[in-house]
This record gives sequence, structure tokens and C-alpha cells, in this order.
Amino acid sequence: MAREEVVQAASAYLAEVCELGQALERLRDRARELADGWDRRDDALRYAGHPVGWAAEQLASPLEDLGTAAARLRAVIDVLGDPTRCGVPWPVCPHCLGVGLNSSGGDAWCPRCGRGWRDVEVEPCPWPIAASVTDQHGAQVRWCASHAASAAERLIGASVRFDDDPGEGLA
Repeated sequence: MAREEVVQAASAYLAEVCELGQALERLRDRARELADGWDRRDDALRYAGHPVGWAAEQLASPLEDLGTAAARLRAVIDVLGDPTRCGVPWPVCPHCLGVGLNSSGGDAWCPRCGRGWRDVEVEPCPWPIAASVTDQHGAQVRWCASHAASAAERLIGASVRFDDDPGEGLA
């Protein structure tokens, strides 16, 4: 898909995710109200009402997941909507060229220098475009310095030309 198409799709999904999140928030709030107002004077009623409070608590997890999805969609829109940013869908360290980031639990870090970011801050790649990468068939892409640095060794027959390189680049 072209970047513009991805941004359009992400924008549409973001609207849906936000709408769904608002609906779940209303449902959670209504379940809390019902649980808080539950008549507890009778053991049978009290027992019957426990699942309502539990259901309200359980809605926190899908709401958090929808919040994460919304943050990721905003990152896609922000990065891919800006033609000066890389946009490759896997994160790399901008300081240790060519080194991919490790991630776990929403955090990403460089295994070489130890710098870290929230994963939504680095995926898709937000770093500025700094090189042209040409594959063996002549197709060309524009990537950040870190993604481009490893392209020559990862892509068969690729050549890399950094924007600030007056010479022939890497092959």
C-alpha cells in the first residue's frame, strides 16, 4: 500500500477505535453505577450483584488495549503522513546505525547502547529520511540512516547512497 493509503486507512480505523472506546467507557461507567447502587440488604441480591461489579472492573483491560491501538494508529498517521520520516515498520536505533531494537511490554531499547523508547514512539520508524536504497532490480526507497545502513547487507544486490555522501555510497 502507498503511504497515503495507509494514512487514510489508519485514520478511518482510529475513528472506529475511538468510537468503540467511548462506547465501552459508557458501558463501564453504567456497570459501576449499577454495582454501586446495588441493594445489598439481602444476601441473595448481594450475591447476584457481584458479577456486575466484576464486569465493570474487567472492562479496564479492553479499554487499555483500545488506547494502545489508538496510540499506534496516531503514530502511523503522524509518521507516514510526513514524507520526511522513514516509516519502515520495524524499529531501529538512530544512534547505532543498522541495529534493530528489542521490545517487551510496550518498551523498546537498543541492545548495543541501551537507549530506550516506548514502542509506539519508534514503530513505524520516525527517524528522518537520510538515504536512498536501490535494490538489484532498480527499485528505490528512501529510508533513515539506520535502516539504510543495514540494507546493503540485508538486501541482495542493494546499493545505498546517503544524502550527505558526495561519493558513490555503499554497495
